[in-house]
Amino acid sequence: MSEKTQTILIGALSILTLSAGFLGLLFIFPLLETERVEDLIRTGFIFLASAIFFSSGVVSLAIIKKRKRH
Repeated sequence: MSEKTQTILIGALSILTLSAGFLGLLFIFPLLETERVEDLIRTGFIFLASAIFFSSGVVSLAIIKKRKRH
């Protein structure tokens, strides 16, 4: 696999990961209005996973852009 193909594939996966994290963050907003502690704990785990997905997508896109400059 050539370097250009790898860069395109990693870029697409980065955007997909970033989008999944963003959609997860949007998904939890209605769940925050509950009064049950169990639901709030579940929402916290969803928030944490979504934040990890979003930030890893951003970091991988930044690494790809930095490699293209050099």
